[in-house]
Amino acid sequence: MLWEIVLGLYLLHHAIRRLLVYVHTHQSVGNLPGIWCLFAPLSVLGGTLPSRWWNPGLRFTFELRKTLYKDAPAKSITIKPLLVGEPYIYTCHLEAFRQVTALGSVFVKPRFAFEDMTFLADNVVASEGDAWKRYRRIAAPAFNSKTYEAVWDTTVDLYGQILDKENWETRDVAEVADINIMTHKVALYAIAVVGFDIPIQWDQPPRDENGRLSVQEMVFTVASNLLIKSRTPKWMYSLGLPRLKLVDEAYNQFVSFMHEHISNSEVTLTKQRELEGDITEGISNVFERLVNARLTDGKLSMSDDEIISNCFILVFAGHETMASTLAGTLALLGVYPDVQEEVYQHIMHVLGGRDPTFEDYESLDLVLGCFYEALRLYSAAYLLIRDATENTVLSLPRYDDPTTIDKIPITAGQRVILDIVGIHYDPDVFPEPEAFKPSRWQDSMDSLAGFSLGPRICLGRKFATVEAVAFLTYLLRDWTIDVPLADGETRREWRARVLDPKVGVVLGFGDVPLKFRRRHA
Repeated sequence: MLWEIVLGLYLLHHAIRRLLVYVHTHQSVGNLPGIWCLFAPLSVLGGTLPSRWWNPGLRFTFELRKTLYKDAPAKSITIKPLLVGEPYIYTCHLEAFRQVTALGSVFVKPRFAFEDMTFLADNVVASEGDAWKRYRRIAAPAFNSKTYEAVWDTTVDLYGQILDKENWETRDVAEVADINIMTHKVALYAIAVVGFDIPIQWDQPPRDENGRLSVQEMVFTVASNLLIKSRTPKWMYSLGLPRLKLVDEAYNQFVSFMHEHISNSEVTLTKQRELEGDITEGISNVFERLVNARLTDGKLSMSDDEIISNCFILVFAGHETMASTLAGTLALLGVYPDVQEEVYQHIMHVLGGRDPTFEDYESLDLVLGCFYEALRLYSAAYLLIRDATENTVLSLPRYDDPTTIDKIPITAGQRVILDIVGIHYDPDVFPEPEAFKPSRWQDSMDSLAGFSLGPRICLGRKFATVEAVAFLTYLLRDWTIDVPLADGETRREWRARVLDPKVGVVLGFGDVPLKFRRRHA
């Protein structure tokens, strides 16, 4: 009988609490249209249970991209969970993005959303305030024209290795069962070489002669198992499960490797500084620039753990975004052969029969447009989460009457979700949002939210775009891309079936089979 009383009191307490949450939400943002559900989409239950009418799930912004904001003049709605989670405001209003991400904004990243990305120490992605400014000041100079030129040259070398190691040099047709495997290696390769000054090879075996993970396998395992590492209790690693054993081995080896790499780099750079003085301009990889900054700034710079954490986030964020977007770009070019031919003619016009060089990057704007368009359609980072630190107001022009400004009151602690999928499929921002139109980026890229917006725009943005343009230019110059259709299937049906994104920490794809045919002069 006692347990029934306890259970009854608990349920009563929960019901009262949820009622108070509802009243508070209605008072603050009651004028916004909303969706009632049982579980907040970003809660554990909401994210793991299947999407149903009572549970939107993690994919709901993509699944409802055509209708979610149809009855919301300010392109903003509320999600109102009845059982689990706090009410959120979701918005795809471009002006809301600008106000929330502006320098000096009262909105900050909640710690829970970035705990998975904090490894050993804070970093430039997960931090806020003065800590973020410090990391940005140290890391930003590492991303410069010399670095980008190294990215281009490294990608060209990588393309040559693919032709050699995958035996494409002797083939007229190359069939790839899942292009994700290739694009993950492409992304990892440039980050390892240019980011960390770690020379790796395309066909490097998973383990060396001593049975240790190869550098390629180590970094790939670290980058691909973020959720497992961050959310698995420590005691489970003692169970001997093969997957957990591999993840634990990779992370431990990564930390040990990075400490040793930092130590060796400090010795080498110190000797160079003694002989040459200021060597900053001669360093073309990001890792050594971080180490050199510490030698210059001393205590004001990063500790070992901070350097490792910032390198880790470069691996994860850069690897996942680049790999997924490049796979989407190649697949979309295969779906739309007319666009592919237009891009090929653009490449040939720019090159005039010679090999591409880094100096061609700015001229190859249609190639870059392909990458941006794939990122728009399937943005790996599909939302930005921000919490208000104090009461404020979002002033948003209505889409049905831009002269009317809706004032949305935001109370301290209110969570606002910037819906990247929503803004990328907003027909007012991107006409024909479902279409693959790389040419739309030749005029402006101000509305692309895939690399974030405002002062916290991704540090590695140009790192990724230079790599993408170099790889796509060489590939499209030499090969046509096609998609293997099922019997009776159209290209658009193939796109709907194969490019139906999976959502986790980032948005990505399942297996994406492609066919490459050599171009003949």
